[in-house]
Amino acid sequence: WIGVYDDPDHQNQDQYAVNLSAGNMIIIGSAQTGKTTILQNVIRSLSEQYTPDEVEIYIIDFASMVLKNFETLNHVGGVVSSSEDEKLKNLFKMLWEEMETRKEKLLSVGVSSFVAYKEAGRTDMKQIVLIIDNLTALKELYFQDDDELLNLCREGITVGISIVIANAQTAGIGYKYLSSFSNRIALFCNDGNEYSAIFEHCNRRLEHLPGRCFAEVDKQILECQAYLPFAGEKEFERAEAIRGYIEKRNGECTEVARKIPLIPPVLSMNYMAQQFGNMMRGHFDLAAGLNYEDVMPYMLRMSSIGVLAVVGREGSGRHNWIKYVADMMELMYPGRSKVYISDGIGKKLASMKEKGNVVRYSMIAEDIVSYLKEIEEELQSRYELLAKGIESDPAEADYMLLIIDNPDAIEQISNSKEALASYKNIIGRYRNMNVGVIISAIENAPIPYSAPEVIKGIRDGRHLMYFGDISELKIYDMPLAVTRKFKKPIETGDGYYIKENECIKLKTPFIAGE
Repeated sequence: WIGVYDDPDHQNQDQYAVNLSAGNMIIIGSAQTGKTTILQNVIRSLSEQYTPDEVEIYIIDFASMVLKNFETLNHVGGVVSSSEDEKLKNLFKMLWEEMETRKEKLLSVGVSSFVAYKEAGRTDMKQIVLIIDNLTALKELYFQDDDELLNLCREGITVGISIVIANAQTAGIGYKYLSSFSNRIALFCNDGNEYSAIFEHCNRRLEHLPGRCFAEVDKQILECQAYLPFAGEKEFERAEAIRGYIEKRNGECTEVARKIPLIPPVLSMNYMAQQFGNMMRGHFDLAAGLNYEDVMPYMLRMSSIGVLAVVGREGSGRHNWIKYVADMMELMYPGRSKVYISDGIGKKLASMKEKGNVVRYSMIAEDIVSYLKEIEEELQSRYELLAKGIESDPAEADYMLLIIDNPDAIEQISNSKEALASYKNIIGRYRNMNVGVIISAIENAPIPYSAPEVIKGIRDGRHLMYFGDISELKIYDMPLAVTRKFKKPIETGDGYYIKENECIKLKTPFIAGE
């Protein structure tokens, strides 16, 4: 229910209602004329008449942010503001996946629309309503190249996804959008041409009264007065009324709409283990972090990781991630990993030396030589047994991880023929024998051809976990498309997993107490 319309030709006044299952709705009007009020009407009307098991509401508020007040309503799956680009991307990804799933369901029943599907007695699909306040801002900020929303407007109604849009003008929207909206409302517009853009051949004008609008009823353009959804003369009074309504309605409807997939502000190792532990099985698979692209863990196969460089400024989360890797290996594969650590003068990894899977820890650079020899001998033994057919599956052997956070240790490897030979065997000949090397003792700087052998290998291998803004990466030259995609500055704990030209933005877990 939107309001009350007046039909003087038939001497009739009645309630103006919109069937969102049958068509999308667009609201056009200048500032302070009542657009957000009508959107609040839509939210209240839907949530009063239906339960969250019947209707789910998603809101994109790029205007006054008043609609943020509805975020706790059980019918609302999330409210997106202009600064929440990841949340917006996840919302549209979720809606598109839902649309494809629904198309398959309609096909399986042999019907062509959501309405027909419900008429067939099926109740496993809910009506989804996407509400957008300020379409112009949304398009300018996010849909310059690929307009996902336009396709959703065109195809959504068929599968039960309705769009309600409020905007200040039709300019910039275009005919392609307007043709997808069968329900149209025009509030007072400073530019009188807006009325004829919304309703063809409409030469009438509205009085400048909040909530007064034109709407189409039985193919007639009639004046309508929108309801005030929540009582209160002042905005804070109406906000209190909204909170009161939400509390009351949530008590009546305990079901909750599906939430927009989100990455938690702080990840923990326990969260990763509990949520995704079933994915970390065999081949020493490890969740490196949550992928911002799909809010799913990005899995590293540690048994074939080879050499992975970890680079980033102090305090960026670099050492935290290394500790997480070692701790998670012990948690998910207890008693099956052996960690060797060559720590630097800053003792950034000192807290790890008491861990159960850390078999060697030292700050003395020269000790790296004996570490390499010990690892090489173990791997050589495995290799020989495999060659003789005595050991058929290398995956059954323990995992060996060498962590180098000491620049002097790298110098030791490069200056010792014996150590360099052992290192090359570990990352080359024996790399499939359940072994990996993490090197974090390098700076984010261009690597010259005169650099030590180990460092040049990092440059040529292009395998990196980078904690910093992608525009500041100096070790490699990333493709322009990648730097454009990830131009937004990252937060502490965010990192990029880079393999050759592939780049994935991850939220990495925080180790408590670090």
